[in-house]
Amino acid sequence: MAINIYKDELTFAQLFYRDVLFTGDTIFRDEVPEGWHCYDLCGSDQKPDKPQDLVDSSTFLRIGTVLSPTSLKRPSTRERKVKNQYFISRRTLTLADFCDELGLPVPQDTRKYIPRPASEPPQLVQTAQKGPW
Repeated sequence: MAINIYKDELTFAQLFYRDVLFTGDTIFRDEVPEGWHCYDLCGSDQKPDKPQDLVDSSTFLRIGTVLSPTSLKRPSTRERKVKNQYFISRRTLTLADFCDELGLPVPQDTRKYIPRPASEPPQLVQTAQKGPW
């Protein structure tokens, strides 16, 4: 299931001592505001529900997705070990509330909605009737 980061509430968390937003749902990467960063938290085979690694994107052992106003790992690094540096709260916030709380500019929803053209009415095709006459 995917989440709308501009309307839905996400959970406030801290990762590597930085304030972030977390969701167990998927965040489509093309919806991430410019200048923001989006990562997946993954568990391990032994502890599938405990965050072990931060990666750019994953479907294997994925726990959830993190949205951050700052970079949390180097672009050249494949994964970053979490090592008990992830703290989640019970508070939920919208992206706008999170930005207001941290004194950040609220990103504008830049997604483009391209209306689908209306379908044309079916064309009536007359076929020549073949008969004995």
